[in-house]
Amino acid sequence: MPKPSAAASGPERFPIASCRERWLEFLALEHETLPPVADFAWSEGELLVRREPVTGRPLSGGRVPRPARAALLLQAAAAAAFFASRGFPLAADDFECAVWDVAGGAARLWLTRTPSAVRAVADTPTAEAIAAALIRLFSREGGRVSPAAARVTARIATY
Repeated sequence: MPKPSAAASGPERFPIASCRERWLEFLALEHETLPPVADFAWSEGELLVRREPVTGRPLSGGRVPRPARAALLLQAAAAAAFFASRGFPLAADDFECAVWDVAGGAARLWLTRTPSAVRAVADTPTAEAIAAALIRLFSREGGRVSPAAARVTARIATY
């Protein structure tokens, strides 16, 4: 049974002094992989952000059915390209809390937390984020990436 996302466990905290301008820029962006913000609050110099909860299976939990892997990888690549082109490149850790579900027969990827690049300017290559998603989707126990095509793609993406 799918569990609520990490976003449901509590608000994200951002120091206003260090990321106010970044948040103002980021507010204008919407992407289908990122749940909408449910509420903003302010507390002791921090911006508290609570996102709409999503349910799904953890991307890092493995066991993603083979038919869903390609769709989820394409969504991860689209999100990485979208955010990078707007100055907020995704990092590998942005996929740590990601979940996936199926709606209407289609697999959907959810980045349950605000991308880490909102906290500070980042220069993470988009290929690293895509490789992180690929490894989570195609790895088996022990970190082995299968099939062979995915292993080759992962090596290329990390260069």
